[in-house]
Amino acid sequence: MNARLGPALRAAALLALLTLGGGLWWASQAQLVQLVRPEAAATASLFGDGPATPGTPIGQPQRLLIRAPAAFLPGEGPRGERFVSEPALRAAGQYPLQEKTVRLVTLLASAGLLGAAALLMAGSWWVQRRAHT
Repeated sequence: MNARLGPALRAAALLALLTLGGGLWWASQAQLVQLVRPEAAATASLFGDGPATPGTPIGQPQRLLIRAPAAFLPGEGPRGERFVSEPALRAAGQYPLQEKTVRLVTLLASAGLLGAAALLMAGSWWVQRRAHT
């Protein structure tokens, strides 16, 4: 292997492993949450016992990365999902990140770095082969 490409190859492979490990760790921090638009207590009691959620659900429960602890509301849903106030996220300037997006970007970045390492290795092999002929 070409002596100048060895450190670059090792660096690309190490970065790929660090990216993969860090991204998968970060994705593991995702929680099952239900975004809600909170309702006033008077509105909830208008229709009887009140809803099972602390507000109007937005979409379906999903695994999200949320870094705004103040946005979490008390209680849990029937599937164990935590309730998160969508207006509180907006007020904090936070936008939740989907777990599947983090995993996709992690895998694409790692594949790109491993591809770079493979190209460096193939280029080194080709240069050595040309030097011997």
